Amino acid sequence: MYTKHLGRIGEYMCMIALLEKGFVNCSLVDREGFDIIVDVGGLLKKVEVKSCNINKRESRYSFNILRGSRGYGPDNKIDRSYRAYTTRDTDYFCFVARDLNKVIFKRSGEKDQYGNIKKCYKFHVEDFLYQKDCILEEDKNKIIKEFKDDDKSSRHQARP
Repeated sequence: MYTKHLGRIGEYMCMIALLEKGFVNCSLVDREGFDIIVDVGGLLKKVEVKSCNINKRESRYSFNILRGSRGYGPDNKIDRSYRAYTTRDTDYFCFVARDLNKVIFKRSGEKDQYGNIKKCYKFHVEDFLYQKDCILEEDKNKIIKEFKDDDKSSRHQARP
C-alpha cells in the first residue's frame, strides 16, 4: 500500500475515533502541519495524523514526527531540512495503528528525557489495546470547567 493511501486511511480512522468519542464538530483539512480541525470544549484544535503498520522485526510501531521539506536548495543541491513539530504547528497527534484499527492521541510539544521536543514515538500493541482515557476528552472537560468557573465568577462580580 502506498504511503499516501496509508496516510489518508489513517486520517479517516482518526475522524471515526473522534466521532465515536463524541467530537462531532471535526473536519479533514488539507493544510501543512495538521490534517484535522476538531472542536474541543468550544476551542478549535489542530490534529496531525501519523499512520503506520507494525514493524515486525521490532514488534512495535514507530512514528517519526519530524516535518520539513525535500527538494532543491538555491545552490541546486538536495535540501532535506527537518524539524520537530511545535505547538504552533499542531495541538495533538493522532497515532494510527493501521493493522489494529486503533488510535492513540497525544498532545504536541511533549518533551523527551533530555528536555527536547519529541521527534519519535514508539508504541507496542498493548499501548493501543489497553490505553487510558483519551487526552482530548481530558482537555475538553478541563476547558468546559474553566468556562463554567469563569462564568460563575463573572456572575458573582456583576451583582451589586
